[in-house]
Amino acid sequence: AHQAHRNFTRERLSLGTFDRVIKFRFSSLQARILWFAAIVVIIFVVITALILRQTFKHGLVARLQSQLEVQTWALLGVADELGPGQLYLPEAMQDQHLNQLSSGRYARVINDKGKEVWRSASAIGLKWSGNTPLLSGDSLFFKTNIGTETVYERDFGVTWESSTKDIEENHYTFQVAESSHS
Repeated sequence: AHQAHRNFTRERLSLGTFDRVIKFRFSSLQARILWFAAIVVIIFVVITALILRQTFKHGLVARLQSQLEVQTWALLGVADELGPGQLYLPEAMQDQHLNQLSSGRYARVINDKGKEVWRSASAIGLKWSGNTPLLSGDSLFFKTNIGTETVYERDFGVTWESSTKDIEENHYTFQVAESSHS
C-alpha cells in the first residue's frame, strides 16, 4: 500500500509538473500573441498617422493652388492695357496682402520677353527668380523661393488683344505666389 501511494504521488507530481509546463508554454504563447498584436497595432497607428499627415498636407497644397488661381483671375479682372505692351494694374489692390510689404503673398506680371511690367507692393525689393514667360492658357504651379522665403507659385500665360491694328496681341505671364508658412 505504501508503494502504491508513492507511485500515485509520483504520477501526481509529474502531472503537476506537466501542468506547469503546459501553463508556462500557454502563457508564453499568449505573451507572444500579445506582443505580436501590440506591434501590429503600433505599426498600423504609425502608418495611419503618416497617411493622414500626407493627405492633410496634400489638401493644404491643393487649397493653396486654388487660392492662387483665384488671385490670378482677380488680377486679370483689374488689369487693362493702356497701349500696345503697356499693361496697367492699380497700385492698391483689393487683396490687402498684396499691398503690405513682405506679407507672404506676392504678385507680378512679366511680358513675353521675361521683362517685369508690374509688381505688387508686397514684393517690392524681393528677388523673384523665374522670368520664363508662358504661352497663352498655360499654367504652372510649383514650390520656389522669393527672396529668402519659400513660396508656392502659380504662373498663368495670357494673350492680350491690342486695340491698335499694328500690334494685334501681347503676351503676359501673371505670377502669384504665397508663402508656404502663411
